[in-house]
Amino acid sequence: MSSNYIQMFDIHQIFKTNDIQNIFIGSPKGKKDEYVIINVLRDKRFLQKKFKDQLQRLQNLVYFEELGDEVVFATSVNQGIDLKEYIKQNTLDIKKRLNLAYQYLGKIVKYDGFPDDIKDMLIEESQIVMKDKNISFNEVFLIKEDEGHKKYNFKKVAQSVGTVLATILFSNITSRDKHTDVSEIIALISNLEYNTHKYKSLSDIFQDFEQIYTNILSSLDLKKTTQDIWTKDDNNYDAKQFMKESKLPYIKKTLIVGLIIGSSALLWTGAASRVLNITEEIKKENEIFLSETSKDLTLTEKEKGMNEASLQVRDKHNNWSEGYSRKINAKGDDTESNIGLDELQQDHVASESLEKLNISYLTSELTMADKSTLRNGVYSLKFKGTEDRLSKSIAFNNVDVNLEGTNTLFLWIMSDKLEKINLDFHGYDNEHVIFEKSIQHYPRLTGVWERINFDIPPKKITKINMTVVSSDPTVWIDDVKIDVYK
Repeated sequence: MSSNYIQMFDIHQIFKTNDIQNIFIGSPKGKKDEYVIINVLRDKRFLQKKFKDQLQRLQNLVYFEELGDEVVFATSVNQGIDLKEYIKQNTLDIKKRLNLAYQYLGKIVKYDGFPDDIKDMLIEESQIVMKDKNISFNEVFLIKEDEGHKKYNFKKVAQSVGTVLATILFSNITSRDKHTDVSEIIALISNLEYNTHKYKSLSDIFQDFEQIYTNILSSLDLKKTTQDIWTKDDNNYDAKQFMKESKLPYIKKTLIVGLIIGSSALLWTGAASRVLNITEEIKKENEIFLSETSKDLTLTEKEKGMNEASLQVRDKHNNWSEGYSRKINAKGDDTESNIGLDELQQDHVASESLEKLNISYLTSELTMADKSTLRNGVYSLKFKGTEDRLSKSIAFNNVDVNLEGTNTLFLWIMSDKLEKINLDFHGYDNEHVIFEKSIQHYPRLTGVWERINFDIPPKKITKINMTVVSSDPTVWIDDVKIDVYK
């Protein structure tokens, strides 16, 4: 059966040919400077209507034809610069990087209808070119000859998404705005790369990123607006005095108020229509416009009687503590009752998960507990950087490994330099080595916590030694734990 594409295009080169696919490089007739990739597919999956329809939604599609047991389609080739090269050549602040990441995720959503192996092929970094400061895709189909696609699942796709996001957001960074919290972005990328997520589609990833993206941009815009107000005219006393003195009225039926204290958000909930008023916070429809730290929470109550207020602590990584509650006796008038945070902290002391591991500092002059730099709890583990790049080691002596399920060791790491960090792990049953694991970690940012995790065998393990090998940077480790999945 003859094909119309022969009359439509000049064939310049045979790029690939096998039992399931022929690929040609060509040009439209009379347009030698324009290039197309012509695919002749014999992959049986694409004889199904849903996949044929999906092919016809490709952004670069210029030709489509059904030809018996084959599907023929041609896509245009986008001329542009490689993504990594573009990032290397341009100075991109966090806002520009976020916009590129948002573009990337927004554009790959259209591939959700393809099988996972095709999705993974279309979204990878090699498909991306930069044109006029925007992301474009070449949509090159290179289908594997074997039936490896049957082993594919969405986790592999999610890992590829995480790799591209890491390139866009963190590659070739020379400096950063330390006041911009990117911990949620790093957590999202870690979840994608380490498969600790529940995403089932590209759309799911995009929706979560969109929320983070909106929050960070809102924070950046608010910061800029505030700076503009205060720097526009130093003599504009009236505007400044309004910002200082105005207390917007709060709604008496508010049940939840968030307060930022250090790196924690305290969430208070009343039993009935009680109002917990924090005058330093301006909030409308759950959106905080201005917030200051207060050492006291003020309860304004018109209804007398005993009420119960509950407290949970959420850190900047979105981890919640166990709940704490206490009784408050309201007088039944408009007087205010102050609840001091110092008093609450005496009743609700932070727990330190590292203490459960019975840590030995094997190089005590270079490894230590650090109470000033930590992610959670009371302290972190500090591995001091040295010019002679000495190795530093600790031992976790109280290890609990489940012998039936899949055990995963999680930890969070932070560095003061953007240099490679080599980590070695040795698991022991008494003096017998049970497992060995080496990891090369490349920090995306300095001063930011990033997660590392890996599986360990379901065997009797009494101790795990961890060594930061030949490291010049100072490294901190926190929130070390072993989880089991049955």
